[in-house]
Amino acid sequence: MTKDEFEDAKTLWKFFYAQECFKQVENASSFILEQKIDENHPAYYSSITAIYVLYGEPFKKSNVVGKFPDDIVPTRLAVSALCS
Repeated sequence: MTKDEFEDAKTLWKFFYAQECFKQVENASSFILEQKIDENHPAYYSSITAIYVLYGEPFKKSNVVGKFPDDIVPTRLAVSALCS
């Protein structure tokens, strides 16, 4: 495998991994809504924490394949833009 092929493989893996993380975020979010789990439920905060961790996972540093660049998220959808 050439260096360029390896870089392409790493990029493909990052996108696949991100897709899997986002699927799990969707599943957990749907479960919370369908089960009507609110902040008084014992599993609420651990579920919300799992959602945050899974959603952020593709954007953190990985020793092998690296992370997505910050500019992959459009500025208008970035957390900093949504919270202001």
